[in-house]
Amino acid sequence: MIDEIKKLSENKKVILLLTGLTILAFIVRLYSVLSAQVITPDGIQYIEVAKMIASGSFQKISTFSFFNLYPFLIVVFQKVFHDWEMAGRLVSALLSSLAVVPFFLLIRELIGNRIAFMASLFYIIGPRLVEYSSDVLREPSFWFFSITSLYCAWSGITRKRWIFLVLASLFVGMATFTRFEGVALVLIILLWMIWYCLDGGMSVKNLFVMMFVFIISFPLIASPFLFALKNNLGKWEFGLVGEKLPRLILVRDVDQDLELKPELINTIPSHFRNFFDMAARHKYEIYFSEGIYKFAKSLHVMFFILFLFGVIKRKYIPYNKGEIPFLIWILVFFLSIYVYMVKMCYLSTRHGLLVGIPALVWASIGFFELKERIAHLLSKGSRTFLDLSRHTTGLLLIMILIIVLPNTLASSGGDKIELKKAGVYLKELGYSKARFAGDHSLYRVAFYADAEFVTIPVRSDYKTFNLFVKENKADYVMIDERTINTYIPDLKENLDPAKFEKVSLPQLENFQEYSIVVYKIKDKQ
Repeated sequence: MIDEIKKLSENKKVILLLTGLTILAFIVRLYSVLSAQVITPDGIQYIEVAKMIASGSFQKISTFSFFNLYPFLIVVFQKVFHDWEMAGRLVSALLSSLAVVPFFLLIRELIGNRIAFMASLFYIIGPRLVEYSSDVLREPSFWFFSITSLYCAWSGITRKRWIFLVLASLFVGMATFTRFEGVALVLIILLWMIWYCLDGGMSVKNLFVMMFVFIISFPLIASPFLFALKNNLGKWEFGLVGEKLPRLILVRDVDQDLELKPELINTIPSHFRNFFDMAARHKYEIYFSEGIYKFAKSLHVMFFILFLFGVIKRKYIPYNKGEIPFLIWILVFFLSIYVYMVKMCYLSTRHGLLVGIPALVWASIGFFELKERIAHLLSKGSRTFLDLSRHTTGLLLIMILIIVLPNTLASSGGDKIELKKAGVYLKELGYSKARFAGDHSLYRVAFYADAEFVTIPVRSDYKTFNLFVKENKADYVMIDERTINTYIPDLKENLDPAKFEKVSLPQLENFQEYSIVVYKIKDKQ
């Protein structure tokens, strides 16, 4: 009876702690949402897909973008918040905040309370995590689905509860329909099962039964949705799994790459072209180092230092076999992003966070390792230092917060604010619903102007440009005079005044970062 009361009391404390962590995570992310400046280009794409879903135009989606779960969530939130951009941001903020619950519980079960608390706190205040969690991006939704799937899987494995494995399979499916890297979760969970069996946690028979339940659950649960989608589209649709997985398997080298065409390479800065030059000669070594760099970049430098303390030659915090599942997690995701980069010649910092999130476990271990080392050094000094050694945890945490929080709370997108100002200005002048043709860097101007936008193909000649504008029935051409020759050589010099009339927009002439010019198409026949 006393044990049951203690367990109930402990559960209440955990619930209160999780509630506090979730509220804190949401407050930090909500602050970032409210102070955010400009939407990402990807965010516009997700909102356009969400609008197609809301209007029932499912068949248009595959011609414009790709199917994923995130726009469906935006549609739900837009019913409440009305503004599409705000709805997308709040989906990210809420799901990213909720992800702290399974993250804490998984670490707590495998390692312990204090490591779980510190890793969760680092997750809450991580600058990159907060930045992406306040934008219109599918990554935060993916984090929630993937971390929840891993917690459910571990609960099912250790408690031998089949319902948890079914839930794990469901969340893996949702993660995969959000980002195709969710496929890697299947390998992670299967390796967890094998490791747990080899460690004596279950019999080989139970291992195969668990594998079967886990693998078969999602196809059974998802089949009604997939059939309904097929009926709407007239074909099977598996999102990016159906699109990118075959490409990862079939594309063998840079020359065959399907995303980084030579004409696109010519439009990127010279230091990137130098990178691809080196990669062509030392492919695997360069991409491996780039993967490590993107992983380190996804973490704040303070967390990366703590990560090193948590991994290399620990003196005070013993190594724990509970770290092995996290090691499997981090290695499988690193392998997945490495293969992706080798095949697609591209990797963003967002990919780095796939490895960065589990790395927070070792950053939190490194926190306590560093704290013990500092306390040990202080204890050898005078009485004043001895007194300080008793408060090492608090002092170290305050120092980390002072270093990290300014980056966490800094507003994102400030360097692109002129794009938003230009769009709002054009909207005020009555350009809403107009159809603009321009290079992709100005897509956000049209978004904030509530106008239509078609992207001029890169490296087009003037004849191709004219044909494109005519075929797409554009009303205006919008260019950035500072960069347009990179995308369409000599366009400005060749524009025929008889066909393209420059529009007077005085406010745009005061911009510092962009030199945006709009031309009215006089002859659209």
